Amino acid sequence: MKRITYERLRNIIINSDNKLYFEFTNLLSARSSEEEMFSYLLGSDDVASIDYISVSCSKLDTSCISIDLFCSSYSSCNEATVIIKDLISETPRKLLITIYDYNGHFVSFCQENGCIRFENVVKSKSFVYSDNIEYDRLDSRYQSFSIHNVYNNQVADGEIARLIKAIPDWERHIRMSYSSLDQCSDAFYIIYNGDQPIGYLSNMICTVEEYRDVALILIARDYRGKGLATLLAKHYIDDTLKKNKIPLYTNAEGIESEKVAQKAGLRYQYLRVSADIIT
Repeated sequence: MKRITYERLRNIIINSDNKLYFEFTNLLSARSSEEEMFSYLLGSDDVASIDYISVSCSKLDTSCISIDLFCSSYSSCNEATVIIKDLISETPRKLLITIYDYNGHFVSFCQENGCIRFENVVKSKSFVYSDNIEYDRLDSRYQSFSIHNVYNNQVADGEIARLIKAIPDWERHIRMSYSSLDQCSDAFYIIYNGDQPIGYLSNMICTVEEYRDVALILIARDYRGKGLATLLAKHYIDDTLKKNKIPLYTNAEGIESEKVAQKAGLRYQYLRVSADIIT
């Protein structure tokens, strides 16, 4: 198992011809100087294979270790298991360890072999734009709806308050999504019924510059099931293409989110699984 610096792994992946690894470089955008990070190449010392396990720990909260993992073979799974067990045994405190498994292989491997126990397993599918996929253009059903593009916090606080009133259960997410503009996001799309805001889509800035990603889509309860999330997703795709970038939806959790991605014209790319390890 070859241990390398986090920055070296990042450079390897960014420069790789295999775009499967854009998700990892996107995760890097949320990392800060307050984290200690290191990585291992798995299965081979050949950097071109890019099976890896990358570990980060906040200097402010040492109770949590986060692991980013890509395994494409049983050999890599075995090596990852050894590393994770070593992390658990060498840590003086009980740690919460989260695995992002980009193909579901490692979780299945552990469940079959009983080598590591999991809880809070969450699966999400990743989708990417393809110009070979046809989708329905907007029709007369949506004539009363409009979408406002918000860039650089160019909307009054009162408008955000109106949006929160429309989706009160998600106030924290709305405020976080809006406040992230210019930091982790470059656009915030609000959908209106007439002059009433009823939902929004926020995006994520990707470290790999040619991509833009969906962060969150929320629609007011009374307007769900009407295709408005798909309408927002199509608008996001069109706006992204106008910026000469590739649209992504890498965190589609649940059947409804998957349907939105597919109806909007995105194609399935891979499954991601996250889980807490029981120590």
